[in-house]
Amino acid sequence: MADLKVDQVIVPIIDFCKFVHPKTVSAALGLPGAELPSDVEHTANGNGDELSIDGAAPQRLQELGCTWKSDTDSASAWIFARPVDEAFAQTVISAAQQRKACTTNTGGFGPISYSQTCPNADGGTRIRHASLIGQTWFTCEISSATDAVERADLWCSSLVNELKTN
Repeated sequence: MADLKVDQVIVPIIDFCKFVHPKTVSAALGLPGAELPSDVEHTANGNGDELSIDGAAPQRLQELGCTWKSDTDSASAWIFARPVDEAFAQTVISAAQQRKACTTNTGGFGPISYSQTCPNADGGTRIRHASLIGQTWFTCEISSATDAVERADLWCSSLVNELKTN
């Protein structure tokens, strides 16, 4: 991840989920092979969709994103649906640092970024990386009982490489 030069990349603000290669998703979920098994669930959300997050009342999304779930793990990614400047990105980082029971470190995924590790209710771990890439706020995460850190790094760097336009 540290070798990924996000300052030299443009990630477009588009409905990107359909462009993510099944091999990339399979690796993110810790599954063998280049094809996704039929029992992997996939959901995609668009700007303006309503979604209940953590059991709260439904909220209208202002992002584009997707999630893939196997029996034990999940891989997600999303981008804000509007361009973001550095000041706004810093407020997102500040909010992430307030999340209880999580460890949040800045940097590592570009100059304006954070990485966060949180425990899951099932005893596993959720790893989230987020970064301002040009004017796009990009977030990716892995939730898993095993090797989440390694897979999250690979997931996020693979996504940026697949989605970049330059």
